[in-house]
Amino acid sequence: MSIRQVLGRANRATAGHAGLVLDRYLSVAVGQDGHVEARKQLFAEARTAAASTKTAFYEAAFKAREQWVRTVPSARKASVLSFVGRMPTGRVAVGLGRKGPTETGICLHHTYGVPIIPGSALKGLVVHFDREEYDNVAKPLLGTTDSAGHVTFHDAWMLYQSVPATDAGLMNDIMTPHHPEYSAGARQLQPPTDYDDPKPVSFMSARGTFHFVLTCDDPSEKGAQALNLIGRILKAALKARGIGGKTSSGYGRFATFEDV
Repeated sequence: MSIRQVLGRANRATAGHAGLVLDRYLSVAVGQDGHVEARKQLFAEARTAAASTKTAFYEAAFKAREQWVRTVPSARKASVLSFVGRMPTGRVAVGLGRKGPTETGICLHHTYGVPIIPGSALKGLVVHFDREEYDNVAKPLLGTTDSAGHVTFHDAWMLYQSVPATDAGLMNDIMTPHHPEYSAGARQLQPPTDYDDPKPVSFMSARGTFHFVLTCDDPSEKGAQALNLIGRILKAALKARGIGGKTSSGYGRFATFEDV
């Protein structure tokens, strides 16, 4: 009996980790008959798994992280900036290009299987949002290939209240490339026309409130000012440009922020 057959017998309705569902439980391999329908079903099961994640378990981990943030100034002798960002109607698609069984990916916490935004993505957004301000002010704080930076971008966690919400957490999504062959690179052989056959592609995105944390290794007032500067750039970038994939379509943009 193959591994796929064994997994096919598993009761996925009781799964509690969306990442495990997406990585291991696709019943039909890519390219085989029925793959599209199987992928849609898998995404629905992943959303159910995320919403039914051991709520108390993730809540405890989230609150422990909040407690750690409060102890950073005294325990680590560092400055800290903590705020929440809300996207009441939008969605974020981070990790869309990750390779996997479903052809499309999403960034989930390895342990808890809930959507996160990697700190590396947040740092990259700050670096590329305002090059003039970055080169003149922020570059020494974030570091270069020759010297270490002073500001650390931690992964942004989704608030535990957002994960099981019916209009938040993991979301089923779809995109429809209208000119698939042209978009795939066969531009000389197949120009885009009104007669092309659109092929919808299902994927997963996320919606909710995220907790952002930045720390600076300087506990003085100078370190706090540095964090406030980087935080201001980050908030402006998240609101105006967005983060992750499909930002040109409005994905990844946050509406409001609140320091915590």
